[in-house]
Order: sequence, then C-alpha cells, then structure tokens
Amino acid sequence: MRRILRLLMTIIIVSGLLTSVQAEKYTLERCIETALQNNYGVIAAKNSYDATKWSLYSAYSQLLPSLSISATRSESWSPAYLYIEGVRTPNPRPGTNINYSGSLRFGQSYPGLGLGAYANIKQKQAQRHSNYYNFVGAQKELVLSIKDAYFNVIRAKMLIDVSKDAVKRGEEQLKTAQSRYELGSASLSDVLKAKVLRSNAKLDMISAENG
Repeated sequence: MRRILRLLMTIIIVSGLLTSVQAEKYTLERCIETALQNNYGVIAAKNSYDATKWSLYSAYSQLLPSLSISATRSESWSPAYLYIEGVRTPNPRPGTNINYSGSLRFGQSYPGLGLGAYANIKQKQAQRHSNYYNFVGAQKELVLSIKDAYFNVIRAKMLIDVSKDAVKRGEEQLKTAQSRYELGSASLSDVLKAKVLRSNAKLDMISAENG
C-alpha cells in the first residue's frame, strides 16, 4: 500500500496539483491532460516558445513598409460684433470655424542595407526552433513519466489483489486440511503444509502492500 501511495504522490507532484487534487478517479488520459495544463516546466517552456515566436514577428516587421498617419483639428470662435477704433461693427463672419487637416505617409527602409535585418531574423528563427523543441521535449518527458507512474500504480494494485486472493485460498486449504485430519483422511503433515502455504501467502501480501 505504501508503494501505491508513493506512486500516486509522484503523479500528483509531477502534475503540479498537490494543493488542488480532489478525491476522484483519474484515467490515464485525464492524468496526462491535467499534468500538461498545470506542470510548471511545460508552462515555462511554452511561454519561452511563445516569446521567441513574437520576437520573430517583430524582426520580420523591419522589412515591412512604415506607415504614419497624422490628423489635426483646429477650432476658432468669432464674436458677432467687432470693435474697430472704438466703433462697434457687425462681424461679417461670426460664429465658430472648424478646420481639419491630415496626412498619410508610406516609407520603406532596410537597416544596414538589409544585412542586419537578415541576421536578426535568422537568429530569431533559430531561437524559435530551439524553444519549440524544448517545449515538445518537456511535454513528451512529462507524458512518459505520467504513464510510467500510472501503470506502476495499476501493477502494484493488481499484485495486492492477487496476494489477497492467495491468502484466501490458503485459509480455505488450511480449513480443508484440518477437517480431513479430524476425519482421519489426512495426516498432520498435510495440515502443517497448509499452514506454511497460508503463512507464505500472508508474507507475499505484506510485501506487496509495502512495495
């Protein structure tokens, strides 16, 4: 039983769910899915890959045309009357005047005659590929560890069940031998052999439970 608990703890710790595990049955697929979603190593590898992917897009942007847009708005207000040399005169253009202006400009530039931009793009591509394989490798390594722990738990559980069945058979064989001995159809040696078989089955069960 201790072995089962240790293996289950391995799955929980590897999954990164030590604080949120609920008492429910986990299939192999569920264990793998949960581990991939919550394992810190896989998450960190994915974040590194995403960061280099966007960094590559930024490097490609150096080859794209530059676009600038500007717009201005001006507003002026004129009173209904103007005072010219102390004389009140009606304003021929009273009210609010609003003016708009804008511009749109395209530009194309290649830093370092294109050589610097090309080298930067190749570097970002290499970093993206490297981080992608790190991410995929972290996923595969985690999946293998989960599968190994999961099947070890199943194997340990099966061994315990088999050993318990063997103990039950040993008990039944001992009862049969004792009954036959009391009826005179079996010898004391048969009873002792049955006791030895039962004791060995109990030892096997204890070994299976302790791992």
